[in-house]
Parts: sequence; C-alpha cells; structure tokens
Amino acid sequence: MNRTTRMLRRYAELLLTTLLVALGWSHSPDLAAQPWDWDHAHLPDQGMADVVNDLVHDRSSNALFAVGSYQTASAITSQAFGLPASNGMDGFLVRLNTNGQPLAKMLLTGPGDASLASVCMGPNGTLYAAGWFEGTASF
Repeated sequence: MNRTTRMLRRYAELLLTTLLVALGWSHSPDLAAQPWDWDHAHLPDQGMADVVNDLVHDRSSNALFAVGSYQTASAITSQAFGLPASNGMDGFLVRLNTNGQPLAKMLLTGPGDASLASVCMGPNGTLYAAGWFEGTASF
C-alpha cells in the first residue's frame, strides 16, 4: 500500500468516526466494549437494583466512601454493605476500610425514591454528597 492510499484510508476512517460521533452512534451499547448495565454491578434480572455511583478515597484515614442507590434487600450492594430492606429506591453513603469491609453507613430514605449520585472530600476532610429525592427525605 503506497503513502497516498494510506493517507486516504486514514482520512476515510477519521471522517467515519466524526460522523458516528456527530450522529450519536458512539453511545450505542452495541458499539461499546461492555453494555452500560454491567452484570457484575447487579444481580442478573434485577434491573438496576443496586448501583454504586461514585467513590472517594480519604488519604488521612485510608478509607473509601461509596455512594449510590439500592432497591431490594437481595441486591449485591445491600448484602455487601449491610443495608436494610428498602420499599423503593433509597440512597446510601458507606465508609469502607482497606479490605472493603463496611465501617459506617448513612441512608437517604423517604416515601419516594432517592439516590446519592456523587461524593467528594474537601481539603479539611469534610465529605460532600449530592443526589436527589422525591417528596421528603430523611438522613
């Protein structure tokens, strides 16, 4: 293959990639290495029964904080973190040690669904979590 042919082929590849991205095809689960609803993240046939949305590492205590949501007591997350049964979707914040064992937990619950979507740690060690809830919520 000569240089001109290689350049034209590369140009065609870049053009096709640009078109795929522009048309939104790059977000198709069929084109991904793994679909968005990973089987290792929840029980088979449980839908999105439990989700860990975000993690943050506390360097001072070497602890890991995880936030997310769960819907059933049989979900992997609720079993691993020791979360109580849920009547709907509830949010959680869990502190884990270096071995992945839960040390503490906090729930975001209420009559409607709730979830914690992200977590970060300020420079003084204060933990901040963001999420959503329907109706009223209790922590």
